[in-house]
Amino acid sequence: MTDEASPANALPPPRVRLLRDGGRDLLVVEGAWTLHTLAPKNVRRPLLRRLHTGARNAPWRLSAAEFDAAGACFLLTAWSGTLPPDLEGDEEQRALLEHCRNALQGEEAPAPRVSPLEALGASVLGSGRSLLHALEVLGGFALRTLAVLSGRRRPHLGALSREITATGVRALFIVALVSLLIGIVISYLIALEARGYSAYGLLIFVLGVAILRELGPVLAALLVAGRSGSAITAEIGVMRIRGELDALRAMGLDEGGRLIDPKIVALVVALPLLTLWSDFFALAGGLLTASLTLNLPVGHLVDLIPQTVPSSDYWIGIGKAAVFGLVIGIVATTFGLEIEADSQSLGEKTTRSVVTAITTVILLDALAALAFRSIGLS
Repeated sequence: MTDEASPANALPPPRVRLLRDGGRDLLVVEGAWTLHTLAPKNVRRPLLRRLHTGARNAPWRLSAAEFDAAGACFLLTAWSGTLPPDLEGDEEQRALLEHCRNALQGEEAPAPRVSPLEALGASVLGSGRSLLHALEVLGGFALRTLAVLSGRRRPHLGALSREITATGVRALFIVALVSLLIGIVISYLIALEARGYSAYGLLIFVLGVAILRELGPVLAALLVAGRSGSAITAEIGVMRIRGELDALRAMGLDEGGRLIDPKIVALVVALPLLTLWSDFFALAGGLLTASLTLNLPVGHLVDLIPQTVPSSDYWIGIGKAAVFGLVIGIVATTFGLEIEADSQSLGEKTTRSVVTAITTVILLDALAALAFRSIGLS
């Protein structure tokens, strides 16, 4: 039996020979110039001598050679980092040599020039593809949720519990701290104005509406988008880079039900609860600040809340929080699935995920303010 030839030995070993072509001397680089074939010192030394002596004396032809990045860098090193002026080779070989030259000189390859119109068109097309992908993720999530509710699928409660812990429980401290500070600042500024008019009921009304209807859900959503949304995108992206998503598909497992759905459901469940948590600390900080500023008992201000703040504001805030959680989950998982197998894509998509989620939350909050303007504010 004979051993099969390895791919590295499919071509002859590397060599440089001198040819006479049309009355001129021509140096021809032949064979496989790869890391494997150039590893032995007894192969590199005669090649280096040949390359040094002929580098400036004759044209070079590379068409009969095949080399990888190691072979290209070996040639460039022998040519003192510069390409011969008369060099014959295909575009792929020249591109590899130029790449190695830039790497040896510590330079980056020049970026292609793109007109502003082309950049705008590429941005619009990329946003359109992301939107279609998000709709696909949303549709798959809706179908799987209906299947769970109808009893045709079993929910992954263990994964859901872990995601609620990561998304909600671990965000309690930062949400409470930010909400408390925001409530203190808003209450102090309003109390300074209300003190001159004795408009204590108006103070509680503005404070309650601002926190229960707007600041509670929006603050919780922004903090979750920056904290948990980025983590979800990065986690799915790393799994994609490592090939774990492909492994799930190869084993016949549903990546949507095991990976995507628990994250989205956890956000839909945790964000309303975080909104209640945010409302409590923001109102506590606001009422305490108002009590100290206006010299009024805290109990009196607390009694004014159900009299001046409509209960509809509370339910509007909770409903918006659930929608914000769904949007953040869809955006985070969409950009995570779009991450390519490189670290640059991981950083770019994670940044875009956070920016898109925050922008969408603010846009939806503005639309909700217009849609519910006649509820609880009359």
